[in-house]
Amino acid sequence: MTTAPDSPLGSLAATVLLLPAATKYRRAGEAASVQPLSSLFDQAAHVTLDVVALRLANLLEVDNDRARAAHANTE
Repeated sequence: MTTAPDSPLGSLAATVLLLPAATKYRRAGEAASVQPLSSLFDQAAHVTLDVVALRLANLLEVDNDRARAAHANTE
């Protein structure tokens, strides 16, 4: 997941998920944001990965109770 698929790391990836969100570099063509540094990217990545997790849970028929039972507690 990146805002720069042509970056050195993005170029090495077998699959790239482009997340068009403002970064700390504020490159031309990025979404505008008043948030500091890469906050918009961080938030967009969190929501995107939540969607991926929800989709996988649905496909694998894992509900909250089953996920909680397998969840590591580091508190």
